[in-house]
Amino acid sequence: MRFQVLLIAAIFLVSFIALAGCPNQKPSCKDDSSCENWQQCDISTGRCVPQVGYCTTAAECGTDNKKICNPNTHLCQFKQPYCEDDIDCESWQSCDTVLGECKTRLGRCASDAFCTNEWEFCNPEYHKCLPKPGRFLDSIDCESWQNCNKDTKRCYSKLGYCATTDECERWQLCDLNTHACSPKQGFCGNDRDCTQASQACNLDTHRCESISSACSGDSDCNWWQLCDLQQRACATRTGFCSMAQECSQWEECAKDTHKCTPSQGACGSDSNCAVWQSCNVNTHACEKKPGYCGSDADCATGQKCELDVSKLGVFQCYQLLCSSNADCGAGSICDSQTNRCK
Repeated sequence: MRFQVLLIAAIFLVSFIALAGCPNQKPSCKDDSSCENWQQCDISTGRCVPQVGYCTTAAECGTDNKKICNPNTHLCQFKQPYCEDDIDCESWQSCDTVLGECKTRLGRCASDAFCTNEWEFCNPEYHKCLPKPGRFLDSIDCESWQNCNKDTKRCYSKLGYCATTDECERWQLCDLNTHACSPKQGFCGNDRDCTQASQACNLDTHRCESISSACSGDSDCNWWQLCDLQQRACATRTGFCSMAQECSQWEECAKDTHKCTPSQGACGSDSNCAVWQSCNVNTHACEKKPGYCGSDADCATGQKCELDVSKLGVFQCYQLLCSSNADCGAGSICDSQTNRCK
């Protein structure tokens, strides 16, 4: 009996508290300032409701199931691929107002199926057909020591350069710093690779060998030599050379003329340098002329060096990415498909 009395009392107390609270229950809003910026206050219900033109659910966006309610803007927007005009589509699409659907713009792509070349894919960022990884449009996309194969769209090493030792002669290694083939230890490419003055490089074996010079007359010597009768040894004629050691440090002895000529990369005058270089007579090194370039490394970020001698502005830097022809160098135009100068 006592338990029943306590239970009745508890029920009565809870009911009293609930009823007492009802008259003082506050509405969710009093005016528009209590609501979100896309809502307004319905004074009759004390509830925040969407303003005209705004939404909270897709059901408020029509019954044709073509629109959704954007949870961020609370505005109705078309679902892909539906549209009324271009603004309802992605930047790479346009609205077909007859069908009411977004279609891929000319020159853009929605998938790889839009790309006509096997070496291309549809870049998902730009929605343009661009070379697949490892493939390239032309030599501009390759390293300065590479060219681009126009058929396979792959970069390959220029003559005398390498990516691996497999591309060098058997007596050479690939220097991965310069990407040039250089002699293995114990081998030589020219006389200067030999450490002793009495040696020359045998270009058949690519080994350094001692030079025999004994003579009793000029006929015992080579045409660029004469016989030193006191030493009984062949000596080099004035103005000629037998080995690189007889030349300046920046020269080598030409095997055909036996004249001292600038080594590769060295110079005695501007005529020994590329058209974009001049000869520093102190270091005997070819240096880049101001305003010119020999590779992309000579250009600023976002620029390329024009290496095509058939174009104006050759050996000068130009913008890689472009929006119009004005962004490109002389003789180049902006490719609207790739936004690149060509």
